[in-house]
Amino acid sequence: MCKKLAITAAVVIGLVTAFCYTKAGSYARTAWKQVKENTKSQVPIEFEIERLKTEISQLIPDLRKSLSTVAEQMASVDRLEKEITATQNNLDRQKTVLLKMAKDLETPETAFIYDTKAYSRDQVARKMDLDWKSYKIAQSELKTKEQILDAKRRELDAAKAKLDSIRIQERELKLEIAELEADLQNVRLAETKNKFVVDDSRLGEVKKSIAELRFRLDTEKRRAALEGEYFGNEVTTVERVAPRPAVEIAREIRGELEGAKVANDK
Repeated sequence: MCKKLAITAAVVIGLVTAFCYTKAGSYARTAWKQVKENTKSQVPIEFEIERLKTEISQLIPDLRKSLSTVAEQMASVDRLEKEITATQNNLDRQKTVLLKMAKDLETPETAFIYDTKAYSRDQVARKMDLDWKSYKIAQSELKTKEQILDAKRRELDAAKAKLDSIRIQERELKLEIAELEADLQNVRLAETKNKFVVDDSRLGEVKKSIAELRFRLDTEKRRAALEGEYFGNEVTTVERVAPRPAVEIAREIRGELEGAKVANDK
């Protein structure tokens, strides 16, 4: 099993190496690049514009999804600010008590009263030591929280700036798409105006033939109108000659023959 895996791995590595570092690989990569470019160039501009409009329309849903993350970050910042305020207030109270105990211990008194409770000098000393340690720990925690708050605020500002940027760019992209559509309409209009010049397809030939037929038909109509205008009132008659009676022809022939005879007799 291991031997088969090793052989398979070697074959795969060999194919990858051949593809990356040989002429065959270079030819394959070049051919694939040309196929992608040709395919892309065959896609109609109208389709590409619609595709881009669809992609742009998805920016707003993506933006809305990001709003939840930003809102959560805002709530986290607000909660941390409240925690810092509460911690600072506690530290201020602890500081007041510590200062009182320190001042009391500087006096020669042996008993002290705090919140209606009596403490000996040793008890105050121990309490002050414990409260001081607690105060230092709370101070350290407060500093850490303030650093975290500062980082969260920067993250929140960056997130808001990103949302603003996406929104602005979404509007700018819509304007660019609108400009592309307007330019495309102008191009298509120009192509329509020059269709007989630039269109050598079957459709162009048919349209050209129709235009020629319309011209010929218009010419015939105008010629017919001119015929009516200049020759419409003339009546052309053809005189038909009735055939001569056979008797008349016979007499004419006999007269000519007899006249010739008489001439001869003279």
